[in-house]
Amino acid sequence: MKKWKIFAGIALIFAAGFVSGITVTRGVVRRRVAQWATWNPEATRRAVLAHLTRELKLTPRQQDAIEPILAALQQDLQHVRSQLQPEVHRIVVEKAREMAPYLTPEQQTGLRLFLLQQRARWTDPK
Repeated sequence: MKKWKIFAGIALIFAAGFVSGITVTRGVVRRRVAQWATWNPEATRRAVLAHLTRELKLTPRQQDAIEPILAALQQDLQHVRSQLQPEVHRIVVEKAREMAPYLTPEQQTGLRLFLLQQRARWTDPK
């Protein structure tokens, strides 16, 4: 009976590690994909076209016709993002100011650092 409990405990530890690893990996991958998509529009467009080609079974002629439409889509979305970004930043700063009275000075510093990191994460490094 003792060996069974030891085995169950070890299996539980491995299972917990496995689940934790999956969770962390998913978060990291999502963040990296978002950064890649933001900073590499050409590669993003190729990836979207490849996905559409696979899913919709596009012919080469259809791909040639759709690629410039995807390029225009990217430009339009970038324009919208650039228009919205100042308002998004204003809202985030406003809400951070509302949170500040509930935080210790160390937590306020941490919040400022977090917000700077988030803003840098979504800023095109070019």
